[in-house]
Order: sequence, then C-alpha cells, then structure tokens
Amino acid sequence: MVLIQKVIEYIEENIHEIEFPDHRLHSKLGISDSKLQKDFKKAKHITLRQFLIEGKMRLALVLKNDSDLTNEEIMIKINYHLTERSFRNHLKEFGQPSKSHYSFGLSPNHFRNNSAFAEIYLRLALYLKQVEIEKKEIKANSINVHHYVSGSIFNIGIPIPMEDWHHYCLFLNPISMKMNYRFFPALGEMGYSLKSIEPHISYLDKLERYFRNQLPFSITNAVVDFQRFEKNIYRSSHEHIFPSLVKIKGDPLVCIDRDSRFIKETDYLIERIKTLLKTNSEVCIQKHYGTHLNNVECYTRAVDSGSIEMMCQILAKEDLSNIYTLSLFLDLTDCPHFEGDILHDSRLYFNKNVLNEIAQLSRTSIIDLIIRFYRKMKEFEEYEEWEEPEREDILKDIFYSNQY
Repeated sequence: MVLIQKVIEYIEENIHEIEFPDHRLHSKLGISDSKLQKDFKKAKHITLRQFLIEGKMRLALVLKNDSDLTNEEIMIKINYHLTERSFRNHLKEFGQPSKSHYSFGLSPNHFRNNSAFAEIYLRLALYLKQVEIEKKEIKANSINVHHYVSGSIFNIGIPIPMEDWHHYCLFLNPISMKMNYRFFPALGEMGYSLKSIEPHISYLDKLERYFRNQLPFSITNAVVDFQRFEKNIYRSSHEHIFPSLVKIKGDPLVCIDRDSRFIKETDYLIERIKTLLKTNSEVCIQKHYGTHLNNVECYTRAVDSGSIEMMCQILAKEDLSNIYTLSLFLDLTDCPHFEGDILHDSRLYFNKNVLNEIAQLSRTSIIDLIIRFYRKMKEFEEYEEWEEPEREDILKDIFYSNQY
C-alpha cells in the first residue's frame, strides 16, 4: 500500500509530464510492470491505466474549456499519444462534468479525502454517543446517519448560517468488507460538500483542542503526518467560522493511520455497522438476484484470477434461467469489483429482450456464452487504444453469431 501511495502521489504531481500510454512508471520505481499493475488494481480497484486516463482527461477538459486549442494540440500538451478518436472516447467517458451536487473541478483526491475525514468525524460522534445507528436507515449495503450539531462544537462553521445537521452516508463492499464514507454538512434541504482539505484540517484541529482533556487519545493522530498541515492553520478567536488564511497547496491525499490509538479504540463501533450492512447485503442479493453473497464473492475472485474452471463450477450451480441472476453474473464477468449500488433493487445490466433469449438456452450453452464474453472483454483490455465497443453489442454479437 505504501508503494501504491507513492505511485499516486507521483502521478498527481507529474500528470502533465507523464507519457501515456508508455508511462514506464515501473522502471522509475524499480519493479516489474506486471507487479505494479496487479498491486495498483488490488489496492484501488481500478487499473493504473484507468487512473492515468482520468487524470489526463481532467487536464484535457480544463484546456478545452479555457482555450481554443484543438484536440490534437491538447493531446500534445498533456502527453497523450493515442489516436484522436481514442482521445474523444476517453474524454466522453472520463471527462464529463458530474450531474450530481458535486461541482466539476474537484481534485482526483477529493472523494477519498472526503471519505477519510467523514470516517474520523463519525467515529468520534459514535464514541461520544452523539449519534445512533438506526436499522430503519439501512438500505441494502448503505446506511444514512444523522448527527444533530446545532449549538455544539460539532457545528462545522462554514461562513453561511449555521447548519443544524451533519449527514453521513456509509457504503459497505460486502466482499472486501471495506467501508466508504461521505460527509455532508447541511442547512435544511441545502447540501454542500467541502472542495478542499483546508476546512477539514482547521475543523479537526478545533476538535482536537476542545476534546484534549476529555479523550484518552489524539484525534489528529488519526491523520498520517498531520503536522505537515498543522503549520498552515491560522487560529482565529472567531471559532464559529473557518479562517480564510488557511492555505494548503493543492489538495494532497489524506491517509488514515490505522494503527493510531483513536482508530483502534473505535474499531468496534465500525465493526458493528459492517455486521449490520453485510447481513442486509446477503438478504438483498438473495431477494433481488436469486443467489448468495458467498457465490458472488467466489465468482468475483475467480474472474479476477482468470480461473475459467472455477467460473464454470460456480455458474453451474446458479439458476441462469432467471434473467436477473444471469444479468448479475454477466456484469461481474466484465467487472469483478462488485459495484455497491447493485444491491438496492432488481436491476438488469443488459437488454432485457436479449437476456430473455439467452435464458432459454441450456445451462451448458449459457455458461459457454459467458466464458466467450469473458474472453472477448479480456481481449479489449489488452488493446493499446481504447476503442472498445459497447459490451451490450459484444454480448449480442457472441449470442447471434454463434446461433445458440
């Protein structure tokens, strides 16, 4: 993990200069390319290539919006060396502004940092018994937690009228058992998200000083190398607003120290939530997709390791005549990292009519089709140029061309 963190930091500091696709990051680190690719995907659940593309496309979109440069000129400026068609495809896939309440222009670290600070705040609120986990707030593998903060030290103090609540959204990947957190300080129905770490650093420092004599641990020690930010904190007597003089260069990645006393002494609180969410995940998988979480876990591992024999063994036990089961396993065949939102309701990832036709085949023929689909998707992963057709079209082509 330390190595991958160094890779991420290097990429974020040098994204303009890094050549793509021939980045040769492995040679800079003195390790093999295969090990770097494997470790990166395991740690971040996306490929190194995807991470680089996303960084390049963020740069590209800024240039596209702020200048009259052509695509070819932008490609040169950001050291992108695939075809112009690939550039347009990547820009479409990774470079479009978000339609959510988040504003575009956030750094690549924003969501990870938001998650880290949210986890720290929530752990503290749970430890102080200021919030309760209500089962009625659980939806599949996620839960909403509300913290009433009006008139308390927890009022984060954005320089607008004081908010009454802090809202936390927690998501569990029931296979990896990793939690993701989101933090929304809010005023009534108006939600917003902090765009940089500066207010978080000031807020954490404020909480540290307030609770210093009341807690058996340091809160700020939960942030790796917190002292590098601390010198930038301007302490104002007006504690109800964030000081405007906090200046932290860029938006560096914030990491939680899992060995800190604060984290270790609050782990049991998070484990309780994980247990609730995993149990609920098992129910949802069974209800919506007619399979078991353990089977999904085994299948994702088989796909990730490339074990076709194991994939076939698992598929042979599933009711693939159920189009929801079929659709889920086709999706996991292409992306074995278990997107969390699949639990919330019965969802089809492929055209219903095509699924209905495939579901009429014998079990052996369906398994053969899924394995063909897997191999075809793997072929596209190896392409140097990202000109992959829609996976829906790939599935149709396999199904109809082989006349099952």
